[in-house]
Amino acid sequence: PTHPYIVIAHTHNSPATKTYSVPSWEDLDQLSGAIQHNPNFADVTNLIFITITADGTQYAIMIDNFQAFIDYFYWATTDPSQFNLTLFNKKDDNRLLYYYGKKVNNIEIPPKIKENSTDKAQDLKYFMQIAESAGLNVFEMDSTFGTFKEITVINNQIIKTECK
Repeated sequence: PTHPYIVIAHTHNSPATKTYSVPSWEDLDQLSGAIQHNPNFADVTNLIFITITADGTQYAIMIDNFQAFIDYFYWATTDPSQFNLTLFNKKDDNRLLYYYGKKVNNIEIPPKIKENSTDKAQDLKYFMQIAESAGLNVFEMDSTFGTFKEITVINNQIIKTECK
C-alpha cells in the first residue's frame, strides 16, 4: 500500500458447521462499539477489518461511510438525553433479521445468515445487504493476502472485481 493501514484480523475457527462464512454480527457490532466509545480507537479512514473463516472464506472490510456505520451498529451513549430509540430499535431488528431470527405472531422466522449454512454465496448476498446499508466496502482475499477482489451486488448478482 501507498500508506500505512491499521489492520484488525480474526478467525471463525472450525468446525465449519458451527461458524459463519461471513463476518458475524458481533464482529462488526463490537468494532462499532469500540469506535463509538473511544474516538481515538483507530483512524477509521485507514482501518481494515479482516475475517478468515473455517468455511474457506476471507474478507477485508473498510468503512466507507462512517456515519452510516455507527448508525447501523448504534451504541447508546452514557448520556440518556442523547439516546436514539429509532436507531436502537433498527439495530435490534437488523440483528434479529440477519443473524438470530425472531418470532412474529408466534411464527418462528429463521435468520437470513446461518452458522451452519453451506450456501456461502447466499450468506454473502445477505451480508452485502448489511454492508451496503452500513457504509462498508467488502473485499474477498486469497489465502496469501496478495489478491483482493471488491465485492458488489448488481441485480442480485455478486460481482467480484479484482483490485489492482
